[in-house]
Amino acid sequence: MLCGIRNLKYMILLVFCTAAVSCAEVPPAERPNWQEEKILTFHIVAGNWEGMTWMEPKMVREQNWAKVTIRKDGTFKFSAIRTIGAWTGEGKLHIEDGKLVSPRSDQEGTITMTLFKADGKRMLRVDATDAKGRIQRAELNPVQKKDKPDQS
Repeated sequence: MLCGIRNLKYMILLVFCTAAVSCAEVPPAERPNWQEEKILTFHIVAGNWEGMTWMEPKMVREQNWAKVTIRKDGTFKFSAIRTIGAWTGEGKLHIEDGKLVSPRSDQEGTITMTLFKADGKRMLRVDATDAKGRIQRAELNPVQKKDKPDQS
């Protein structure tokens, strides 16, 4: 019986410690202080970008992984991997007020891409509205080029 009481005391102590740790205030992760950076030429943002995309209003189940390639001539391709299949497209952008903008189209909607910088990092925020008025957003980071293994 003495062994059972001792185990019960340890069990209560364990539950108390677990509750105390889980209720402790955890500081939120610091977000970078993003500052908008004007895009003056396509060369500044040319390359591969990827990150999360979502529909507004934002729902966790509707977050998808997106990839965008922007070329130096302003053409772009994108793809998003979704649970119901892939979503792809391409087009031509122009620079307007320091942002990348797609030509306005009643059939396809609009896209605006804004470049941000913080702490030596870059992020491309995408705001798109389709022909039905649905809003799609994304926060994309440049894809880091992987070094090729030494062939010697």
